[in-house]
Amino acid sequence: MSIKYSVAIPTYNGSKYLSSAINSILKSPRTDIEVLVSNNFSSDNTKEILKSFDDSRLNIVEPDVFLPMSAHYEFIISKARGQWLTIIGDDDAIMSDAFDKLDNLIYKYPDIEIITSARAYYFWEGCEKLYGNKVVSYSSKLSEKKKSTNIGLISSLFGLKSSFELPKIYTGSFIKKTLFEEIKSNSGGYFYHSINPDIYSSVAICLSRSNYLFVEEPLAWVGTSNKTMSNATKLDDENKNLKKSTIVFMDKIPKKISSKISFKLFFEKFHQLFIYESLVQCPLRKYNYDSKFIKTIIYSSVLATIIDEYFQRDNKKVNTLIKEIYSECKKNKIFLINLVMLFAIILIFRLIINIIKIIKILMKKSKIFGYFSFYSNDRNKFKNILDASNHIIKLKANIKKIIF
Repeated sequence: MSIKYSVAIPTYNGSKYLSSAINSILKSPRTDIEVLVSNNFSSDNTKEILKSFDDSRLNIVEPDVFLPMSAHYEFIISKARGQWLTIIGDDDAIMSDAFDKLDNLIYKYPDIEIITSARAYYFWEGCEKLYGNKVVSYSSKLSEKKKSTNIGLISSLFGLKSSFELPKIYTGSFIKKTLFEEIKSNSGGYFYHSINPDIYSSVAICLSRSNYLFVEEPLAWVGTSNKTMSNATKLDDENKNLKKSTIVFMDKIPKKISSKISFKLFFEKFHQLFIYESLVQCPLRKYNYDSKFIKTIIYSSVLATIIDEYFQRDNKKVNTLIKEIYSECKKNKIFLINLVMLFAIILIFRLIINIIKIIKILMKKSKIFGYFSFYSNDRNKFKNILDASNHIIKLKANIKKIIF
């Protein structure tokens, strides 16, 4: 039987969570799926964990040398055999009914090549300092709609929309393998051209297709653990380690950010800069994203984010970031009056969007208009991500019984 869905799991020292990620897929009785795990020179007991599985649907691979994130993603996804592809983190999981839902969506929308879903969150034990006592956060609605990739990309550049809602090859998103191969072929034989693979995949996909299907019901769990670091920190550490090893292949995949991007701002987790850096690096771009106008938009958006998150950063850090923006404007000959005007416009739009978000949150919590939500801080009841997944499935099954 041909493989319909490939779920790739690139792992590095994630043995504490890896079993749950794999089991979330293998517990499906389907024979047209594969779990592809690439062990990137882990120093924990990852090998022992992988040896404990006895399932022909599990395919284990290893690169010849330690790979930075983008190269590792390129390596593992190139091994996938399914018609539809996704990557999940080793502390994430696939919803147990995800493949059946995908079947229905593919049948309903035969022209669609990209399917992206809302996010469900599970917080592993050990990340309380950053996220408090949260354990499970799930919200869904039985609806889907086609969205414009152009509008999504522009909105994210302005910081008006989260980059998490964009299509990508990562947790909660699936794309057809033929599309992946097309982008790879049009990009000089490599899919990834940035050190931030998640965001880059969004940019490459958005530049290649005009629309995608967004599903309000999560297809996967986004796991947050004390292993999880910000992408920026991860990328920085990996590139430092990379100096100690020699990459003998995938030499076209960037190992550092573009010189056109502020290093200080990039590693402060501003998603607008992640997207911009990917646009600058992407060989598929049709426009000059290095223009003064685009840079004015970017730094105005970043400034708005700094103000939005003012109370989450200490004053010294805020002053440092604002000085860096001023320095970038001076270097790129951006008039401060233009920066301030765009900044004010973006703040107004963000205020309107935040009001809409608050209304949506209230709608979800009140469970009207078809929303179903579940939140829990009970660590004893939900000791791992599979406990959360099983509980949600049971709750939704009971709701269906009541409705029908």
